[in-house]
Amino acid sequence: MQKPTLKLRIFQDIHSKFKNPPWLGFLVLGFLIGLEEQYINFKTKVTVDDAIKNYKEATEEPDAKPEVVEHDDGSMSITSPWASFKNDDKDGPTFLT
Repeated sequence: MQKPTLKLRIFQDIHSKFKNPPWLGFLVLGFLIGLEEQYINFKTKVTVDDAIKNYKEATEEPDAKPEVVEHDDGSMSITSPWASFKNDDKDGPTFLT
């Protein structure tokens, strides 16, 4: 079995303050190991969540909803804001370029 150790310097420093008596150091070590694991998991989750949020904000594009257009002859067409069309100024049918 591996000897339990603390990974972070701040927790190692706290543990070093409670070395005497040995039984107290042992109890503090057990408490700090559990607390350190929770601290590392929390900091990792916060860091990853912030990175994902920043990435989504940087790459997010606005929602583009299609537009239904009703023509004079009674026909309907669906257009999208991201598509470019040839002959947009004419009333006839439109085609993608």
